[in-house]
Amino acid sequence: MTPLTAPEIEQITWRKQDTGVTIRLNTNVENDTEHLLWQYEEDWVYRSAITTSYAYNPITENVEEVLPENNVSRCWNQNRVQRILIESISRHGGGQVADRELALIPNNSEKLGIRYSILVKQMAISKEAFDFWEIMRKNTEDIGGIFSP
Repeated sequence: MTPLTAPEIEQITWRKQDTGVTIRLNTNVENDTEHLLWQYEEDWVYRSAITTSYAYNPITENVEEVLPENNVSRCWNQNRVQRILIESISRHGGGQVADRELALIPNNSEKLGIRYSILVKQMAISKEAFDFWEIMRKNTEDIGGIFSP
């Protein structure tokens, strides 16, 4: 397969809703790109439920007092999303994908607590690759009901 050049992402926005915060994407396709695939990675800061003033030092094998500049209750977490996000440009007359929802962060999520970051990758894919990813999406997301494939 020949690699395809993907258009740049124009804008990533967020919107507060009753169920949480949605992350949305806008892109404008000007070349021969017919199909797009998105992947994203999330990172966020959270605080541990229980704060402590002490920590174990493996070098000295002692429990020592933690100085304020070495706070151990602030942590980072990450998520490498495996959700399949694809789009056929022909569904959006004019070659523009507007307000495409990428993720929903529920209201009670620790991701919304202190600091949140999302890295979105946009790839142009062929019709054959799109058909493959569509089958994979259906097999992973649409399974579960009595009439599912």
